[in-house]
Amino acid sequence: MVICFFISCKSSEKTNGFLEHDRTCRKYDTASNVTFVHNSFEPILKVAGKWRELSMNSKFYNRSPKIVCISNEENAILYLSQYKIPSCKICEQNRKNHPEGEGSILDHHYLTGNYLTSVLKRRIIFWRDFEKYTINLLDTDEENYALYSLSRPEEQKCVLLGIKNQIYYEFTLIESNLDNKSKSKILSDSFKLN
Repeated sequence: MVICFFISCKSSEKTNGFLEHDRTCRKYDTASNVTFVHNSFEPILKVAGKWRELSMNSKFYNRSPKIVCISNEENAILYLSQYKIPSCKICEQNRKNHPEGEGSILDHHYLTGNYLTSVLKRRIIFWRDFEKYTINLLDTDEENYALYSLSRPEEQKCVLLGIKNQIYYEFTLIESNLDNKSKSKILSDSFKLN
């Protein structure tokens, strides 16, 4: 039985784009230039480009089980988080009353205001008032995702907040020397892959 387990386990699925074994970036698809990021993510996240697990010795390492930190060959750091959007009681009641999923029955969140919009409002207040960042909108489709540049004298960040298939995504790129257009492309391409 043990022999069958070792035979069925492909070592290439545990090798990142730098031919290293790590617990987080377990597979790199050369053809599509995509890194598969494991950990506690369900479904597994896909990120554009070659990435590796961030060393625990890095000052940017985060021990949170909900956030994964990865880095690339330019030493840019990408924080990834993902979670299912919790349903409110009104939304659940709507689904119970209309199990066939009639097109006219919408979730309460979509009737009273977009979930993404409410998250964005809270985050912008936090970034501006508490963290003292200058905030610039880089890209959005107004329903599924928004990309922001956050800056202050000692730090630059690029953040994507998005929702797809009832899953909320937050990707934060820091320590990158790329321009905002290139940062936006990495984050938006990664969001589209999921």
